[in-house]
Amino acid sequence: MGLGIWAMHFIGMSAFRLPVSMQFNVSVTILSIFPAVLSSYLAFYISNRINVTRWPQILAGMIMGIGIASMHYIGMSAMEMDIEYSYRPFIFVLSVLIATIVSYVALYIFTSMQRFMGNFYVKLITSLLMGIAISSMHYTGMEAVVFYTEGTVLPATQHGHHMNLHMLIIAVTVGIGVILVFSGLSSLLDRYVDFRLNNFDALTGLPNRRQFEKVLNSSSPASMAVIHLHGLEK
Repeated sequence: MGLGIWAMHFIGMSAFRLPVSMQFNVSVTILSIFPAVLSSYLAFYISNRINVTRWPQILAGMIMGIGIASMHYIGMSAMEMDIEYSYRPFIFVLSVLIATIVSYVALYIFTSMQRFMGNFYVKLITSLLMGIAISSMHYTGMEAVVFYTEGTVLPATQHGHHMNLHMLIIAVTVGIGVILVFSGLSSLLDRYVDFRLNNFDALTGLPNRRQFEKVLNSSSPASMAVIHLHGLEK
């Protein structure tokens, strides 16, 4: 989720046009990832708690909205240009509110409709709402920017500038690769833990009755002998 927020910002910035050259400070660009990742973790951690009331849901929405906005404006501060810029206060605040409100709605649906999360359409609606929160915040935030050069306001979309997407492509590709690797390892670990819990005794670590019956009913060509022992009372 954090990587998605980060990638949306910089892919959106690649569509931005200025009549001046623009580069991104690498260290600040990397730093901008952390608010998105941290806020995503905290928001979903709170939302996934059992018996979540309304206030924790509001807190989760605020955390997600502030995280999206923080990522955006830290990413904006990474721009290195020969001109200055500032923000219109009202639109600046509006962009944060939009991110917070739409994030809350998405997390509310995610939390209150957990029993329907197996439904593709519920997942799709939740994903679309979260995507709307991220993109609407980004473009509202861009509307808040006013560029200045030599004391005059510079229109933000008159001409084109060249933006090197090489680093962005590498970062997104590596990030997606890491997510896929961890998802695969997590799935394998979950299957192994589930197998151990269902087929082995937790105290002794020995196979239980379920595992015994599975082996007994298997079509293994190996010869087996079953011995039944019972105690004799005097």
